[in-house]
Amino acid sequence: MAKQNVYQIEGKTPNEVKASFIYYMGDKNATSKQIKDAANSRYAKIDAIDTVCNIVKRTYKVENVFYLTDVAQIIKVSDELTSLIEKGGGDTKELKNQRSYVNKYRDFLKYCADQKEKVDDTSAEYNFADDPDKPFISEEKFNEIVELLFRKKNIILQGAPGVGKTFLARKIAYQNKDRIAKTLRRMPQTRRIRIIEKFLMNFYKQECRQDFPEVSRSHIRFQLTPYGMTFAKSTDEAYALLPVMETDVTLYNPQTKKKIILDAKYYKDTLASRYGEKGKIRRDHLSQILTYVMNQENDTQPHTKDTRGILVYPTVDTELDVSYVYKNTSHIIRVSTVNLNQDWRMIEKRLKEIICN
Repeated sequence: MAKQNVYQIEGKTPNEVKASFIYYMGDKNATSKQIKDAANSRYAKIDAIDTVCNIVKRTYKVENVFYLTDVAQIIKVSDELTSLIEKGGGDTKELKNQRSYVNKYRDFLKYCADQKEKVDDTSAEYNFADDPDKPFISEEKFNEIVELLFRKKNIILQGAPGVGKTFLARKIAYQNKDRIAKTLRRMPQTRRIRIIEKFLMNFYKQECRQDFPEVSRSHIRFQLTPYGMTFAKSTDEAYALLPVMETDVTLYNPQTKKKIILDAKYYKDTLASRYGEKGKIRRDHLSQILTYVMNQENDTQPHTKDTRGILVYPTVDTELDVSYVYKNTSHIIRVSTVNLNQDWRMIEKRLKEIICN
């Protein structure tokens, strides 16, 4: 079995998935005595363990675990085994062994997903030489600028109006987008989100100044009034206990009185799912954008009754664009993804669509 294809399990039959799993066990753990002969190990025979098969049949209506290629599904099977162990429903030691076999298959599926990401990372890399609309500089000079930016983080392009500074800057950004995407995946979650926030802030400041002259991070206070003072000694002290919210990006046009609050997110999985269920919008994200929108309302500023809230995610595994109206208000909540792995013109178009439609 070719190593470059062994971990591409999409569209494979259960027997083919099992063969890939056996390969994984031997390749990844060749020095382990327990699974030295991977094909004959108990790990490779979890499709014949009655307890595991019964859980899979009852929960997912399939014959064995090798029909399941979603990590969440395998986690559910493992949780069911844990429940049996806690209830004392059988040979505890054997059940724990079976759970370890299932968890090893879970690790295999995660590994396959990681390998797929690595393949996808290189599928759309920019090539200066193949670009029919390249900047008017040599490829050597272009690559030199790209490397300088990646190492130094900041460069200054100087020149008279109309010589192509902005055009060159966009090409440099497009060249770096694949490296940036890979770097983002290795970053801590909070830092990734902060970078996306800054990107959105700078984009809307530069590209949407006519529609939204004011682009900033705005502060919002909870519309709560102290009541039944028990802990705080005064009303002022009670108010001081309330945190102040800060938006990622707030767009506002003083002429049209149009206001939009953007909240940026970046997760490996855009939608949240549990135990193989269909993915759903993350509840904490919805709660956050709703809290911003509802608490920024001001009776003396009627336009705040029409403020829109938008959750923005870079496209990872799911394209998403849905809108909702909150109860009987004029507040529209939108959830949208932006594919950053495409031509910059398409990225620009998409970011403008999100706030205009």
